[in-house]
Amino acid sequence: MELKLERTEERLTGKTGLVLIDRFGKKINLANRIDREFGGPGSNRGKAASEYVLTVTAMLIDGAVHLEDIIDFEEDEAYKQMP
Repeated sequence: MELKLERTEERLTGKTGLVLIDRFGKKINLANRIDREFGGPGSNRGKAASEYVLTVTAMLIDGAVHLEDIIDFEEDEAYKQMP
């Protein structure tokens, strides 16, 4: 078997499977449903409930075991650029 390697500027990530989950959530309008059920933030600097719920859900699906594992998502440039 002959392999050909090329240099690329594209970023790689091991979290590509989460794109399917994200697209499914968008298709069923999951973020809006979560925000409607939990209500808005209590202050003008608060975040929507869907940001917390969807982030923790993605972490669990990805195999995270500690809340600190969210740093992996924040540092993964390729994951942040996925559509």
